[in-house]
Amino acid sequence: MLVMKRKIDPALKTWKGSKGRKSLVIFGARQVGKTYSAREFAKSYDYFLEINFELDESAKDVFDGDITTDALISKLRLKYEGRTIEPEKTLIFFDEIQLCPRAFTSLEPFTEDCNLQEPRIPLASNAILSSFKLFYHDTGLLMSMMEPQAAWSVFNGDVCANKGALMENAVSEALIKNGIETYHFRKKVWRPIS
Repeated sequence: MLVMKRKIDPALKTWKGSKGRKSLVIFGARQVGKTYSAREFAKSYDYFLEINFELDESAKDVFDGDITTDALISKLRLKYEGRTIEPEKTLIFFDEIQLCPRAFTSLEPFTEDCNLQEPRIPLASNAILSSFKLFYHDTGLLMSMMEPQAAWSVFNGDVCANKGALMENAVSEALIKNGIETYHFRKKVWRPIS
């Protein structure tokens, strides 16, 4: 059987052997083998529980209500009856975690309670470091610079006109005008978009 070796493999082994480790979040572009790497890594554990929020929408129910570590472990044991969940022996893998924000939020208690790399917001997994966003501080001015046909589409209720760029700009403008900073992610540093 052919097993692909990936650059992340040594880092995963180092993480597993480290003391006081935190929840590990693997992020990167789509279809590059993150799930494959996690499944291969899971073979180094006695037990493995994979929860894919895209394929099993009911998995999100586990994260309703109390998300303390004890409560989550109990709920996971009930939902996935027959699966063994033992500290240090079980790898719990949340695939497509961005589809369940409460699961992502639960990583912090897991880290604190179980001593299970630092959680990052779900959007970080979609970050493209070679690009950036610019917003007009005045959406009306932006609309006046557009083709008249695109502007009329917006006036007629088509919020997806121009691939949603106008709506995105309007939301960004509204957030900023209400004192809520908007952010983009770049090389582990959060910066406001100006």
